[in-house]
Amino acid sequence: MVVHALSDLTGMNPINTVGAQTTAVQELVFDKLLALDFETYDIRPTVTDELPEISGDKLTYTFKLRNDIVFSDGTPMTADDIVFSFKATMNPFVDSAPVRAELHNFIDCIKVDKLTVELKLSDSGPKNLDKLAINFFILPKHIYDKGNLTDGYTSTQGVRACENRDAVDPIALDKMKTFGIAFDNEKFQRTKEFVIGSGRYTFDGWNTGQMIRLVKNKNYWKAGSGHDFDQQNMDTIILKTINDLETAFIALKSGDIDFSDQFKASQVAEKMNSDDFKKNFKVQTIPYPFYEYIGWNTRIKDQPNRNFFADKRVRTALSHLVDVDEIISQIMYNTAIPITSMVFYKRPEYAKNLEVIKYNEQKAQALLYQAGWEDLDGDGFIEKEVNGVTVPFSFKLYYRQGQDVRKNIALIVKKNLEKAGIRVEPIALDWSVMLEKLKRKELDAWIGAWVYDSNEQDFYQLFHSSQIENEGFNWTCYSNPEADRLMEKIYTEWDQDKRFDLHRKVQEIIYDDQPYTLLFANMARIAYNNRMDTKKFYGQRPCYDLPQFKVVKPSPN
Repeated sequence: MVVHALSDLTGMNPINTVGAQTTAVQELVFDKLLALDFETYDIRPTVTDELPEISGDKLTYTFKLRNDIVFSDGTPMTADDIVFSFKATMNPFVDSAPVRAELHNFIDCIKVDKLTVELKLSDSGPKNLDKLAINFFILPKHIYDKGNLTDGYTSTQGVRACENRDAVDPIALDKMKTFGIAFDNEKFQRTKEFVIGSGRYTFDGWNTGQMIRLVKNKNYWKAGSGHDFDQQNMDTIILKTINDLETAFIALKSGDIDFSDQFKASQVAEKMNSDDFKKNFKVQTIPYPFYEYIGWNTRIKDQPNRNFFADKRVRTALSHLVDVDEIISQIMYNTAIPITSMVFYKRPEYAKNLEVIKYNEQKAQALLYQAGWEDLDGDGFIEKEVNGVTVPFSFKLYYRQGQDVRKNIALIVKKNLEKAGIRVEPIALDWSVMLEKLKRKELDAWIGAWVYDSNEQDFYQLFHSSQIENEGFNWTCYSNPEADRLMEKIYTEWDQDKRFDLHRKVQEIIYDDQPYTLLFANMARIAYNNRMDTKKFYGQRPCYDLPQFKVVKPSPN
């Protein structure tokens, strides 16, 4: 099965790489400690027979591993691998800040016996199992730590070092640093012998910018179980990189690829609706948690003359200048939905009281004037005096290369904002380059998207002030003490009604501050060769499970 990838994955090490398609591929190679059930959205056991035993104070989770789990090289999985994976994830010298942020309540991982581990928490909370299901990948210690460097420090020392390195014994800290450098090595991203998991497929090679190959894991420990997510119907899965969606459509029609979930609304509406196309291909459109946005960097470091977006009046004005209705009509063919919050609009905690921000040039110009921006020289563009220097309101708007939808959004935004006297320069960047710049908080503004999970969400990773530093996901450098307090309280509130009320209050604060201009809730658009088929699609990313596809008729080739 040949699957379209819009760009290269960010890597095959699931602890220190991010990206929706990257994670979907990694989940075929590595097991997690728990998993989210795609149909019920409940948490289900993976490497254990049951969910963990939870102590009375809800601060200790005890996991008893099955005794038949093996990695793809035939080595049994033990408690040592769980402890190692925790230590690697929580090591401050490992490039895993986003994952550590999600698991920040977990403070220790203890081996009880060969197959039993205890996870200790600083705070009890109803979402901790969800965090494990989404973020805790299991890697084999004998592959990723051949020198046993993680034996030189405890799990608690790793967690403590994330907060204060001076509080940790220097010898242990040195072991962490040495391990972190070794673990972030490129060989664990791309070299077949060093990418080993216990999942359904094994990593079999990567040609940069071209393809990634996965093959069925012959040592898969749950083969033949009958469970949907244990299927291995495809012997080989190849991800073929095609940066251009028109080229990808041609590749689908010619048989060079079998499957893509990247197609634009225009392609589905204009090119996939004919009887001729439907003879050989199937199309699915599936709503799921996936929204597009514009991010505004509220704090460009050491460059006050570029801090256009520090004032929320400016951010609100920009939201009024982005014509979302025009974007949905002209680019999304009226298939997308305008939104006011990052919470999936079908979730019960979605704040329905918030109104969609409409295009309003007059209101935007009034806000900009209040913030000190006006046309000082009569050339039709606005400026502001900053530290005695006249600074024009001119910025670069970045988007991911190969994403024609975002390119077209950028052009509409450029047109809208220039009407109000703001110069915008759209710039396309390769995703790997763009991601690094975002992590370092170097971009003024960008068009992006978040694909997330259908379970209960929170905004800690994206908007808590603690996630600004250390390459966290708070790329806008947004900080609001009240929002921080409420986001922290969500983690410890067991009463669902009260917790959902906290969610709504956070949404209201972020809506008022506008670190993101929300564009629309998107949907998955999937097209595939009808020589293969699957019984199920899901309202949870990536909305399908590739190994569940079966060949139902021979290829014409």
